Amino acid sequence: MDQRLVEHLTAIRRQIHQNPELGFRGTQTSALVAAELERLAVPCQSGIACTGVVGLIDKGPAPSIALRPDMDAPPIMEENGLAFGSKNKSVMHAYGNDIHTTMLLDAASLLSRRNLRAVLN
Repeated sequence: MDQRLVEHLTAIRRQIHQNPELGFRGTQTSALVAAELERLAVPCQSGIACTGVVGLIDKGPAPSIALRPDMDAPPIMEENGLAFGSKNKSVMHAYGNDIHTTMLLDAASLLSRRNLRAVLN
């Protein structure tokens, strides 16, 4: 695997982990996802149901797939001592939604280079 890609995805995951947001309040996370999709040249629309982002990889009449991560975090205090721990003292990504979002962005990168249609929601 490309070390630069690993470092980039690690940085994204840690940024999301450090800045968890409750449901329908995820403006920073949504902005990060939209910016990353734009960097990948994946057209996207933001503001879906408040904080949702939809990206579309259109490869014409190819098979279609849809991918959707949860981006929100529950109201739980993080007490694990991670160097990249939550900056929001009463909210943390306790269920892995930070890595789910990061994996979807990696999938968007891979799918945008393949002959597949994808809806990223």
